[in-house]
Amino acid sequence: MELVIATFNIQNKYKLKNYTGVDQFGNHVKSLVDFINRYHIDILGVQELTKTYKENLCMILPKDYFITGKYRYTNFGNKISIIRRYNESNSIITRCHLLDSKTKRLPFFPHIPRIITYTSFMIHNRRINVYNTHLDQKSDYIRKKQLKVILSMIKKNRCECVLMGDFNCSIKKDYFNHFIEEMEKINISFVRVDKPTLKNRKYPIDHIFVPKNWIIKEKIVAEVGTKASDHLPIVVKLKI
Repeated sequence: MELVIATFNIQNKYKLKNYTGVDQFGNHVKSLVDFINRYHIDILGVQELTKTYKENLCMILPKDYFITGKYRYTNFGNKISIIRRYNESNSIITRCHLLDSKTKRLPFFPHIPRIITYTSFMIHNRRINVYNTHLDQKSDYIRKKQLKVILSMIKKNRCECVLMGDFNCSIKKDYFNHFIEEMEKINISFVRVDKPTLKNRKYPIDHIFVPKNWIIKEKIVAEVGTKASDHLPIVVKLKI
């Protein structure tokens, strides 16, 4: 069967937090739904999803899709004004049959909390785990710790696994190449794309990993409107 997966950091860094998805440049919530429909995406990992963006998204998302994933400060963080503007989720938007979903903290001190959402699906009688994350923006040391925890989590699972997200680092980092090598040892391959996924970067910092036995039929860095985000999404069409 075919499966289309994608990852997309949906927010511009210059925008205010508690972002609704609608601003002076347009309705980016609608652009996101148009993107999902255009590529017939089965599983989409999004980063920087705020409560208000999610509310707007749920109003127009096709009925066969749903959203998993909790916030970095939990739902309670949406009620406290001082942290609400930083309270984002790494959600998974999907139309696949849900089995389970959890969100866990990654090492982050002394910076803001970082999380990973992992969701289990049953697809054609196969259990598949999908992980979506957003690593630390400032520190190589913290990102290395986060990658170590993610690798340990994935190693504990015996089913097929997909990992995606905004890693805030590229293949120019030795520690990220080491992570790729360790993933290969457990039969999970790095999907290489040539086009940058963030403005003013030479190499992609958003990435997808898939089981080695899955066949990649197509992979693209897509466009979703010039002002929808400062990132570009990666879309991968697979035969599994």
